[in-house]
Amino acid sequence: MSSNGWQPIEPERENRHVVAKVIAVILLLLVAIGGVTGFRLYRSVKSVKADAQVVMDSVDQLKESVKSGDAETTRSVASNMNISVHNIQNELDDPAWTIASFVPVLGDDVRSVRKLGDVLVDLSDNAIAPLAINADEVNLKNLVKNGSINVEALESLSDVFATAAPVVTRDAEAVQSLPDAHLPQVAGVLDKAKEKMGKAASAIDKANSLLPILPDMLGKDGQTRNYLLIAQNNVEIRSTGGFYGSWCLVTVTDGHISLTDSKTLQNIEPPAGANPSVSGGELAAFGPSIATNPGSTGFMYDFSRAGNVAAQFWQALVGGHIDGTIAVDPVFLQRLLALTGGVTTSNGVTVDGSNAAAVLMHDSYWTMPSDQTDLFFAEVAALSFNKLTSDLGGVNVKDLYETLNSSMDDGRLQVWMANENEEAAMKAIGASGQFTEDKTPTVGFYMNNVSFSKIEWYLKSGSEVSAPTVNADGSRTFKVTTSLTNMLDSATAAGAPDYVLGGNQSYDKTNITEWLYIVAPSGGTVSNVAISDGSAVNDLDETLGISSYSALVSFGMGQTLTVTYDVTIPAGAGDTLNVHMTPTAQESAGW
Repeated sequence: MSSNGWQPIEPERENRHVVAKVIAVILLLLVAIGGVTGFRLYRSVKSVKADAQVVMDSVDQLKESVKSGDAETTRSVASNMNISVHNIQNELDDPAWTIASFVPVLGDDVRSVRKLGDVLVDLSDNAIAPLAINADEVNLKNLVKNGSINVEALESLSDVFATAAPVVTRDAEAVQSLPDAHLPQVAGVLDKAKEKMGKAASAIDKANSLLPILPDMLGKDGQTRNYLLIAQNNVEIRSTGGFYGSWCLVTVTDGHISLTDSKTLQNIEPPAGANPSVSGGELAAFGPSIATNPGSTGFMYDFSRAGNVAAQFWQALVGGHIDGTIAVDPVFLQRLLALTGGVTTSNGVTVDGSNAAAVLMHDSYWTMPSDQTDLFFAEVAALSFNKLTSDLGGVNVKDLYETLNSSMDDGRLQVWMANENEEAAMKAIGASGQFTEDKTPTVGFYMNNVSFSKIEWYLKSGSEVSAPTVNADGSRTFKVTTSLTNMLDSATAAGAPDYVLGGNQSYDKTNITEWLYIVAPSGGTVSNVAISDGSAVNDLDETLGISSYSALVSFGMGQTLTVTYDVTIPAGAGDTLNVHMTPTAQESAGW
């Protein structure tokens, strides 16, 4: 109480009144603005939804028009799509969306949706539109002329992809950087966008790595390229896929591909002083025959080495210069024939997309003389590639890409190039066979048959990888279990030709007998290798200069062998470990 009788005002109470009034005003404003904004958002969302449906439909239509080679429809659909993505962007620029972006928590989702709209516009304007304008170049039918690949059209296609590649890459990175959504509907859209953009970026990145060098690889400007085509046999297994029984020379000039010379070079030793160049470590790890016997080349698990050595063998035994080595197996040939249609061999056997692997890896050994099987294999490989090159214009682009991509991923198509830039491109697209250097950490599990047989038709294999343990230094350790089962039964063994069961008298002919190799991912290590039957394990770290192990194993009919090992990858390499195993005949045999 003051002396003049004034009542003092309580400061805290006054402040509470002021704050309450401010809050009330803000609430009233939010209600008023929210009502207007809510109505505008409702209309905007309906508009965005309608245009988004056009975009979704356009994507499906583009797939079909590219498949069919309908360039006019491709351009029309791309134009409609472009209009719709710009409509979406314009709607998302509305102030109502700006206000909504400041709502706590859900504002993150709004900002993600707006960013996705910007990505769609960039993708449509700067990647899809240029590709659509040049749709004729993307059409495989226009890349093939008179049975040859049109090198000039290929160069135009390369220019188109060079323009589109950085756009797709930056848009994929922008989408991947978006935070996890709170609303389930938004989360579903973003997850799908991340998956699709990731695949698109990977595909166009591979195309952009290969297309610029492809004209030279196809003999541009009249040059002639010589390639060694090797058919690997998965039932006499080698680290890279199988025994190198069939060797063909492929020549390419101005896009015209010819298969000329065909050889069976196994057990032929090069002239004195002409043996291929291999290191002391390779000789110690894989045996001396890799330098003396062309059939042993695939013992080396790294195809960048095996392809090089195979080329050296050919040059020493046949002559001429080899620019690259291409290795394929029966499963890949079957996948190709599924795209192009079947072929008929000189002895009247029809081989197609449903039976090629079984005919080559099983039937032929039960019905043909042993000295004819490698020649039969070589003929089927040659006919398959001739079929592909002559009918390339009729092959579905997407199906061809998926076939090549899956076959490179599982090691059924591998390429080595003598030219360093071309070899770098093979590595970039995943065709080099250097699996332990993949971007996703990959441990290699490789097998080499030592019983001189075709018994791996009866091999069933698989690997399981545990969740990682995080170590103190941030590295991750995975426990891997690889199982190998001998599916041969006594009834089958009793009637099997000697050529199938093999001629190495050191082992029971009904056993599957292998040298195993386990190779760490780049920068990683393998440790604690153990084999269920107690087989000895050899440390090859010093021999090969990389964390790796080998073991000789032999397991009989109906037996399963398990190999357990720990794989550690460096900090920052992720939480995923892939296992690349030597390709087998398992999917064809049906085990």
